[in-house]
Amino acid sequence: MSTVRVALLLLLLLPSACGPQDPVVQPAGPAAGTAENPVLLRHDFGTIPHGKTAEHDFVIDTRAVATDLVALGVHADCSCAWTKMLLRDSNGSEREITGQGLAEFAARADEKLVIRLLINTVQKEAVDLLPVTSNATLVLQHCQDPEPVQHRYYLQLQFRYGIDSPVRLRPWAHLDFEDVAVSTGKQLLLELSSDLAATAVHFGPAQCDDPRLTLELVADAEASTLRATFTPDAAAQPGPFRAVVTVATDLPDGYAVHIPASGRIVPVLQASPLDKISLGMFDFGRDHPENFVIVTDHDRRRPPEFCVQKLVDASGNDASQLFAVRLEPIVGDPRSTRVFVRWLGPGTPPGFRGELVLAKAAQRGPFLPIELVAFHRSQP
Repeated sequence: MSTVRVALLLLLLLPSACGPQDPVVQPAGPAAGTAENPVLLRHDFGTIPHGKTAEHDFVIDTRAVATDLVALGVHADCSCAWTKMLLRDSNGSEREITGQGLAEFAARADEKLVIRLLINTVQKEAVDLLPVTSNATLVLQHCQDPEPVQHRYYLQLQFRYGIDSPVRLRPWAHLDFEDVAVSTGKQLLLELSSDLAATAVHFGPAQCDDPRLTLELVADAEASTLRATFTPDAAAQPGPFRAVVTVATDLPDGYAVHIPASGRIVPVLQASPLDKISLGMFDFGRDHPENFVIVTDHDRRRPPEFCVQKLVDASGNDASQLFAVRLEPIVGDPRSTRVFVRWLGPGTPPGFRGELVLAKAAQRGPFLPIELVAFHRSQP
């Protein structure tokens, strides 16, 4: 570690560097951090009720080291932690800094750096969480440094918290729809009940920020059941989706259960990992390689089986005599089939480009085209 960095860390860790209103900073000890990244300050939020926020200010006197130190940013390893960087003067007035390495964002004579840390438990699933320790890295540099990247300082802030949820969700606290085919829809069931001793909780109404996700809440004496159905329309583009389901309760302070929902919209007929089979590069006259792709029919209203509709070259000419194609069901995945393609040859160098088209039973549509390629390499 450089002499400058050692001096910086020692000064920041000394209690004399803190004003009367600042927390006293003690050295972290070897187990808490590393020589390059010591733990500068810690805070324990205790247990936070789910749905609530908690806030703490870490106060650091950067001028105890140098008058031109600027805070560039804070990177926290906790997904529900939010940070803001401020400079606070002796009268309590604050100004926000942007993370730019400009002289105007260095602390003035009566200012100290404040890292405001906010924990928003709404970002977490509604489950009890035992206390866990997380870290945030504060990045500092001299604003006039001609080589700032090489002379940056990385200091650790440590925080700890647990979460207490007043409700219980079964079997999950997250609606994971996984793959949902275009225009077919998928439904999940979720049970909601009280997690408070001798206290009943009434749930409802339920709403969502995505109109494609419809909700039905059915209550009984002990719990409520949420039926969540996601139905992408016929024009939906394949890709991931995210939404938040909010279920109101009769608990104090207007507590509502926030349930993340996610999944992926896929075509009704899908080939994975790609809609392409490549046999690689080989000698067309001597080798007979094989490769496969997995195909899935997500429409449960019809049988899952596929059949070969055609196999053609790039010009549309029949090329089925060049390949052997076999379809095998996948154990444990009744909607999917493994499609193996093997080269028979002989073929004509330099290679083959074409298409294997699969169809449903009796070669009726819809159809699933799969690109098919092979490259010739002569061998001595």
